[in-house]
Amino acid sequence: MKRIITLLVSVITTLSALATDYTDQLEVIVNGESATQNATISVTKQDDGKYTLSLKNFVLQSDDQTMGIGNITLTDIEGVEKDGVTTIKINKSINITEGDDTSVGMWMGPMLGAVPINTIAELRGDKLYVVIDIDMMSSLQQIIKVVFGNGGYQLPNSGFERFQSTGEPVAWHGFNTATGAFAGWARGKVSQSDVVRPGSNGKSSALVKSGDVFGIVNNGTITTGRLNADSMSAKDKSNHASLDMSVTETDKNGDPFYTVLNARPDSIVVWVKFKQAKPNSDYPNATISAIITDGTYYQDPEDKTYTNKVAEARNEEIATEGGNWQRLAIPFVYFRNMAEPKAILVTASTNAEPGKGSSGDEMYLDDISLIYNHALYSLTIKGQKVELQEGVTEYTLNVDGDISEDDIVATSNGMGSTIEKKIEKEDSKTVVTVVALSNDLKSSTTAKVTIPQTNAIHPSMVVPVAADEVYSIDGKRVKETQAGRIYIKKGKNGTVKKVIRR
Repeated sequence: MKRIITLLVSVITTLSALATDYTDQLEVIVNGESATQNATISVTKQDDGKYTLSLKNFVLQSDDQTMGIGNITLTDIEGVEKDGVTTIKINKSINITEGDDTSVGMWMGPMLGAVPINTIAELRGDKLYVVIDIDMMSSLQQIIKVVFGNGGYQLPNSGFERFQSTGEPVAWHGFNTATGAFAGWARGKVSQSDVVRPGSNGKSSALVKSGDVFGIVNNGTITTGRLNADSMSAKDKSNHASLDMSVTETDKNGDPFYTVLNARPDSIVVWVKFKQAKPNSDYPNATISAIITDGTYYQDPEDKTYTNKVAEARNEEIATEGGNWQRLAIPFVYFRNMAEPKAILVTASTNAEPGKGSSGDEMYLDDISLIYNHALYSLTIKGQKVELQEGVTEYTLNVDGDISEDDIVATSNGMGSTIEKKIEKEDSKTVVTVVALSNDLKSSTTAKVTIPQTNAIHPSMVVPVAADEVYSIDGKRVKETQAGRIYIKKGKNGTVKKVIRR
């Protein structure tokens, strides 16, 4: 039986007049298994400008067993504001205190001692996004990841678990909410299905089904934007999906006809189950596309050249594969423009060609996710390459002289990932830590490079080099010396000293 993990978070008591409550979806992931629910988190800005974040009555539930963890409070966190986004980071060990929920018989937190907590939070307008890693391997043999909010990094309702009264999934739209002169004539449908992809923790998927009117096939279509049906000709570009963040109109659930995206994902993954009512060898494929834009008007298919596109992922060759579920990973291709990502338009259709296929073609969609890479692609320190290996985090490298952050050059395979550098100096070594952080802040890759200082120089050894015989550290005699380099000086009286060139 699969473990179902549910995080129960109650409304956090307001800590001061500056505290703000944020209500959003919260996901808990324990050893790869996850569950979600709505929750409220409070953030307090302290008098000194720092922040306090807190989770109260943190509880894990597995099957019929409930484990109370306790209250997690993070205080004195520095916040850095840039481009309207306040980023809060903290990495330290804390003591989890006892909760006050009387329905929980025992709280494990106070018995765990100091627990390592790694937290990144973003305050963006009226939205809060928090990623918390709780390392309980030593006590509970579990790594607990808590993700609160969306942050503009994923598609809402990506598992198609919530549906509107229109029959369309929450935050997604079909012909029921389409505009255009022929919207009412469209027979393509979107509905909820209990057919889910293999291994899913969810209970439903979206079923997109084609129809026909007057013998003309209406491809079943679903989009995060809004459909427009303005022509009886299936190939007319006035039949399209579009987004425009300047439009304030919303659907019956209160959601806009666009999806916010604040990042640069590397690929989109979707589970698809596709079958044709009548096999059509001329037009056998379904399609899905994802277009990232700067939020201004865009439509798919395009009626002109659009310069506001940031990236595009498209698969127009989705085969039936015997009507079985398929996991598709579609990479994004980024354009050279410098537009900032603000929105994403995802559209799926029962046929790659407008008006083709057959009435009754079916396409099931489940568990769509945006993937953010974070592997270190290359790393050099003072021009010397670190031979990175998959699964290896610790390396040794011989480098001469002091090291600054400018001497560390690292790249990642993530389009929007960030590189963090840290230098720690000890008596006999320098440790360089490089972290590639995914654009959605959820994952990272770390390389820790130890640089031995086997030839440490005491201040008394720092003398001018002015002898007849001077050798490099590897034993080669040299005529000219360079500042900051270590040499062996052989004096005329037979003495040998290790020196450094000033």
